[in-house]
Amino acid sequence: MDFITKDTVLNGRYSVKECIGEGGMAVVYRGWDIINEIEVALKVLKPELSGDEQHVLRFKSEAEA
Repeated sequence: MDFITKDTVLNGRYSVKECIGEGGMAVVYRGWDIINEIEVALKVLKPELSGDEQHVLRFKSEAEA
């Protein structure tokens, strides 16, 4: 499930390059940090789960870990 297209810029900083994986809650993309000029991994919550507060809280908790 690739719901973000190549070269989309997230948060005005991260350019999406390609989808590299998918899990139960999120999709992971290879990206480029435009500010620091380094390659990064971008984990994005699936849109169908973004309206569910429990999933959002769990996703944020994972991100902080």
